Amino acid sequence: MFCGCARPVELRGLLVLPFLLPGLWTSASAQEPVEALPPVTGSYVFVASVFDAVTGEPVEAAFAAAMGTEQFGVSDRNGSFRVEGIPEGQHVIKVWRLGYQPTMFTVRFDSLITNVLDVPIVLQPIPVQMPEVVVEADRTRLVTGPMRQFYQRRGQGLGWFMTRQQIQERAATEFTDIIRLVPGADIQYLGNLQSTIRLAPTCGPVYFLDGVMTNERLVMSLEPEHLQGIEVYNRVATVPPEFNVMGSSCGVIVVWTYH
Repeated sequence: MFCGCARPVELRGLLVLPFLLPGLWTSASAQEPVEALPPVTGSYVFVASVFDAVTGEPVEAAFAAAMGTEQFGVSDRNGSFRVEGIPEGQHVIKVWRLGYQPTMFTVRFDSLITNVLDVPIVLQPIPVQMPEVVVEADRTRLVTGPMRQFYQRRGQGLGWFMTRQQIQERAATEFTDIIRLVPGADIQYLGNLQSTIRLAPTCGPVYFLDGVMTNERLVMSLEPEHLQGIEVYNRVATVPPEFNVMGSSCGVIVVWTYH
């Protein structure tokens, strides 16, 4: 439940609170009686923790997003994350991590009442398949999970690929430092230290993060040290069927995080 007094409510690991403007919070030590505050509307913050369903350990680098918005958060080593700036109303929160089944639930944010799950967020690990031998240059690697398909597509030679080792050798500090290597890629600066990527002259590419369609803002915020691999398709004829969606004619960028 959520009251108009704008105090946060914590429910077994989940915390939903309104985005408070300066001056709206009153110290509990004040002696004078405090008048009731009007209902708070606008943007909200969603705070929660993610755990492994099998081990019970916190899940680091899990992504949480309010679907239909550009608001997202990434869990830290304690499994905790924050999604800030969520507009008032009902939103689907999606939480996912490479190697786990994604989960989604609905939360309503308003100044009077908020319905949240009264449990921590738990992700179910995806069973590990038997390893497949992939030959890379003059050495043999054992690759499991989603990255197996990454190396299979890389072997077909239809797109532009960068492995974790190549990313490390690049010593990039920003995601755009890596994309600059893609033939035909254009980094356009928008001002205020922001930029956008173009693989086609008039439109931006479609983005996938760990196999889930996402937005440019989330991908651009990723630290290169967390990346396991990148694949780029700048021609519609080269886009694999699993990434061929509306807008893919402008190019597709697929990012895999460290796992």
